[in-house]
Amino acid sequence: MKRIYLGGEIVTLNDNNDIAEAVMIEDAKIVAIGSEEEILKLKDAETEVVDLEGKAMLPGFIDPHSHYGIQSVLSVFKTLAPSPISDVESMDRLIEVMKNDIEEKGYTGTDKFYIASGYDHEQLKEGRHPTRDDLDKVSTEVPLAAVHASLHVGTFNSKALEILGIDEEQPNPPGGHFGRYEGTNKVNGYAEESALQLYIMDKLAPQPADVPAVLKSGQDIYAKAGITTAQDGFTKNEEYQMFNFGANNGIIDLDVHCYPPAVKSLQEGNHWIDGEFGVNIFDRFGTDNNISFSGYKIVLDGSPQARTAWMSKPYEVVSEDDEPDYVAYPFYEDDAIVTEAISYAMERNAPVLVHCNGDASGDQFLRCYKEALAKLDGEYTARSVMIHCQTIREDQIDEMAELNIIPAMFPIHTYFWGDTHIKNFGRERANKISNQKYALSKGLLPTSHEDCPVLPPSTLLSVWAASNRVTRSGEILGEELRLTRYEALRSVTYNAAYQYHEEDIKGTIEVGKMSDLIILDRNVLTCSDDELFNASVVQTIKRGKVIYTK
Repeated sequence: MKRIYLGGEIVTLNDNNDIAEAVMIEDAKIVAIGSEEEILKLKDAETEVVDLEGKAMLPGFIDPHSHYGIQSVLSVFKTLAPSPISDVESMDRLIEVMKNDIEEKGYTGTDKFYIASGYDHEQLKEGRHPTRDDLDKVSTEVPLAAVHASLHVGTFNSKALEILGIDEEQPNPPGGHFGRYEGTNKVNGYAEESALQLYIMDKLAPQPADVPAVLKSGQDIYAKAGITTAQDGFTKNEEYQMFNFGANNGIIDLDVHCYPPAVKSLQEGNHWIDGEFGVNIFDRFGTDNNISFSGYKIVLDGSPQARTAWMSKPYEVVSEDDEPDYVAYPFYEDDAIVTEAISYAMERNAPVLVHCNGDASGDQFLRCYKEALAKLDGEYTARSVMIHCQTIREDQIDEMAELNIIPAMFPIHTYFWGDTHIKNFGRERANKISNQKYALSKGLLPTSHEDCPVLPPSTLLSVWAASNRVTRSGEILGEELRLTRYEALRSVTYNAAYQYHEEDIKGTIEVGKMSDLIILDRNVLTCSDDELFNASVVQTIKRGKVIYTK
């Protein structure tokens, strides 16, 4: 298959930021770039010529962090939309939507959990999370949960608590917290972090008959956003098998980078990745495999908008229930666990991706990373990543530059939850949220993500957010930290390819690289901010194959 694209602007995003007139691909590779006259000379009888009709072509977007499997499942089984742009704006409306959906889907008993994902307490007029009392108005017979948009907190109804065995005798698990009625040990249904995830994640597994629809829907959502390489940021055995099924049966065309949990891998010894499948996951960088094991994942804290990100300085007091010295909490009190998990990855020369939303968890990661590096017997060339690093301090970025740890940042937070950050952290700290500009000044290559399904894949909106840093109310967070449009686009193309050790084959439009390309309805490198906010993907091309057309 040979194809020539011309008649628009080819935005290469290479080091020189060149704009070309035409590009030619042959199967999975880019074979020529130049003027229309030059490229048309290469045309033969088998070559298809595509007129871009004034539209722009860019390299395919690369997702530096998300949960591909969970997003795929929720794309089929979600009830409330998994984003704060949902129209659920009150507790009564949340109850109504869940109740109606349960009736429509025919949930009548305790045989199946019902999970509604995506509410945002900041957008509810009550300004609080639901309790079991609220959800009991939905049903007292069907076990159900409402999960916050962050996926870090949520609430169970009384029937779910009964089936799960969560009662007043239930202690808080490590790295988690159960809400309780004031003055008692009785749980009120609210659960944070591990107190939610220990019970909820296995409920999201699709039935075998649903897997093809789940996989197709998941890819469609990513491809619609222009994403040609995705990530599953906490891969379990059954998810790997599901992805592999999709790749082997022509359902998944995207490249999906998988990161199993490091602590579990360490604690279980001969983990399934090293054992059952016999895959040497660290020799696969830069290959044509659709599904690859690309490192290990560690989660050290929670979410800033849910006030579970572990901070070095207290949150602001915003209600009479807030403790004045509250800094949240770590997932692992014992540094030794974190150090050993990082060492487990380092011994295999594998990257480790570490979730750190609060700066205290960032301190723990850097402290343990240096300890693991000091005792390593051998060379470590993998590129490890701090995921989110929303409240990271400049002195921590300095350390990351010395250690070549990549900051995978969350600039779209400045729009969706920037006003919440001002409330939770005060203006000075909020202005430094997702400090990509300082990271660039230190020679690092920061990336941008939406942490799907916390937010749906919306890469163009991340580019807009990184280059504007405007909240939903119109506040500007750190105007001097705005990225240029080129810098913002590189954060989801070349920089993200570098994070995956794939910069030689992805991330720019250059001869010899993969034909991972997208066509946009306008040139997002040069259009106005308003036009960028409303820009859309017209077509997504993965290794020469069109996988999405608007």
